[in-house]
Amino acid sequence: MNIWKWIKRTVFIAIILVASHALYQMQLGAIPCMLLSFYLFRLAWNEFKKGKATSCPQQKEVLESKTESF
Repeated sequence: MNIWKWIKRTVFIAIILVASHALYQMQLGAIPCMLLSFYLFRLAWNEFKKGKATSCPQQKEVLESKTESF
């Protein structure tokens, strides 16, 4: 992973942690959970999109493997 990407991600997480602590002190604990869920969903979505093209077999490959078994 690129060092600048890692630094940006680490700084972003640190800011989220400080904001979460402040919001929890004001009795608004659901907001940090919601923001964290959006962030984690975005990370998972990006990983899913990266691996989707390589991990899914093409329709032709699936059909050929199905007809070979008969």
